[in-house]
Amino acid sequence: DCLLWTRSRYPGTIKKRLCQLYKETEKEMNEIGINLNAGKTEYIVVKYGYQKEDKKEKFEKLLKDAGVDAKRSKEIKYLGVMIEESGKWNAAAREARNKGKRAWGAASWILKRKELNEKLKCRLYKQTIRPGMMYGSEVWRKVSKFERDKLEVLERRILRTMLRIGRKENGHSV
Repeated sequence: DCLLWTRSRYPGTIKKRLCQLYKETEKEMNEIGINLNAGKTEYIVVKYGYQKEDKKEKFEKLLKDAGVDAKRSKEIKYLGVMIEESGKWNAAAREARNKGKRAWGAASWILKRKELNEKLKCRLYKQTIRPGMMYGSEVWRKVSKFERDKLEVLERRILRTMLRIGRKENGHSV
């Protein structure tokens, strides 16, 4: 995978620099025998603030004029993290939550066993399930409160199930 990233306060500068980067990358890759697959090439315009639709159309026209044959996406997965057009990282948080659910599903038969003590269960949880859920969270920029809450709810649900604690234990919410 190859990611070309540029930013500027001036949209014209971004467009020119991105086209220049694309051509340079394509040339260098061709020199070492790697061809860019035009069918798999995608681009994303990350919006930080309000952008008019006509600017997007101008950008697409500029790319086509420069010989860049790419399709526009609303989100792109790069190095295991989803990057969204909106500038938010909700897709990454959703994917992390799903990874946590899958890891819990695979390990729950062990972690629900009565024979294991709580300390060992917590250690297994911290070493197997939590890393999968939190992978990449350091780079998530803007994650909605809804997505953050859903991750916390999943974590509490897993811990309650694993430790056999009810939703209201001794009159207190857990």
